[in-house]
Amino acid sequence: MIDPDTIEDADECDGEALHAYGRDPTTGQWRWAWVPVESLIEAGRGDLVPWLQA
Repeated sequence: MIDPDTIEDADECDGEALHAYGRDPTTGQWRWAWVPVESLIEAGRGDLVPWLQA
């Protein structure tokens, strides 16, 4: 899973997860991945709220 603190872009939300672009802390590479909404809330990513409500 990508690090919620590194998310730079998003393109879709299915209500349970956000498809976002960020850095994978395991590999160090930037990639697209589904991130659970719960993880985003816990990480304090309020800036992504518009995506979560879409």
